[in-house]
Amino acid sequence: MQAWLGPAVVAAVVAALFSVLREVLLDRRSRSRRERDLQIALAAEIRAHVAALERDDLEAYGEAMTARILEAGDGPGAFTPFIPSERNDTVFAAVLPEVQVLPEGVIDGVVVYYQQLAAISALIEDMRGARYAELPAARRADVYASYVSMKREALRLGRLALDDLAASLAAPRRRLSSRASGRSGR
Repeated sequence: MQAWLGPAVVAAVVAALFSVLREVLLDRRSRSRRERDLQIALAAEIRAHVAALERDDLEAYGEAMTARILEAGDGPGAFTPFIPSERNDTVFAAVLPEVQVLPEGVIDGVVVYYQQLAAISALIEDMRGARYAELPAARRADVYASYVSMKREALRLGRLALDDLAASLAAPRRRLSSRASGRSGR
């Protein structure tokens, strides 16, 4: 009976080890796929916003609007530009609980870009209020110039985030054992 116990225990241990290894590999593959899918979705959202910002001539438009604010002056009928609300973070808001899945080299650029969008949204909210409309023309023009400057910065940060995402997506994935992975391959 002891002869059966030895091989049976060994077989059970080997089967358990293979089962654990299989689960680890499947989990790793699933995580890698989820990481890639999140990066692709974020890149698409950022690319769409960057394209919209590139399409607009922010510099010329900002100068024209600030000049129009200043020319209209203060008082009744003073020009206050309409500032639409923006939603350029729908994907990011959805994946935020899983942001830790992204590679370290991607998280920083993506988060900084979206923080800039949040700051722009906060300023838009302020500019849509009565307090902004009641400011003197020179101050409204300054605030509007800051808004345009923040959008130009969002364009720059968006391009950087896209570069980070593209580099990460193009990077070859490491295998568990390869010559490049260290001493075990020598």
